[in-house]
Amino acid sequence: MSVDYRLSAGPPFEPRNPFPAAVIDAIAAYKYLVCEVGFLPQNITVGGDSAGGNLALAVTRYVVESRLSHLPPPGGLFAASPWVDMSFSRATIDSSYYLNAKSDIFSSPPNTRLIPANNAAIRAYIGELDPEETKYNRYISPASKFVLPPNVDEGTKPFSGFPRSYITGGGAEISFDDIVTLTERMKDDGVDITTDFPPDAIHAYPIFVWHEPERTESIIKCAAWLDECQVATVVTEHPLKPQDTLV
Repeated sequence: MSVDYRLSAGPPFEPRNPFPAAVIDAIAAYKYLVCEVGFLPQNITVGGDSAGGNLALAVTRYVVESRLSHLPPPGGLFAASPWVDMSFSRATIDSSYYLNAKSDIFSSPPNTRLIPANNAAIRAYIGELDPEETKYNRYISPASKFVLPPNVDEGTKPFSGFPRSYITGGGAEISFDDIVTLTERMKDDGVDITTDFPPDAIHAYPIFVWHEPERTESIIKCAAWLDECQVATVVTEHPLKPQDTLV
């Protein structure tokens, strides 16, 4: 199912649908699949690319951390070139933001796009939130070096409870270091994760039909991963009671 979630906009256009509008829409779609259509959560893989990868991570985080009995986490998570650090906390001179500036489809330094307050896409997404929120909010920037896990005083980990995951990113994209950091954090927190990092691939390369052979090779690998994780089950009882609501 493809989710037609609300898109954010900001100046010079009329501001609309800032965070968490898209996350709420995607959670509602997941709830629809589980509670209305009757899919078992373990048979659902939540996925997206680029900003959609960020959204897939946010939806998964919500259902993991909320612990709603009628809305368990999905069975899998897929993200291609996910945008996982809107604070650009690792944009140093020796980072992929600079080293891959000429190889990716997005330009980066030395302009001011690497400052959240000056980035039009980030301003549109966070709306009236303080740009500092991009450093610490785990829903917005799960790979930021400043982000803290939930209930940090209790020793919880940022990705505890996340399902099996498949993360792919291009070694020639500017945000590659952030994607690697994300996967390392997930591995450290015990997530069963498969990674695919073609060295010459650009941002969101699987969507470009001309990006061969990396595109086809990665699609085949991801399809095999999905087949291996397939759970053949039949729903015999509706998982949501009529009186239950999404908190």
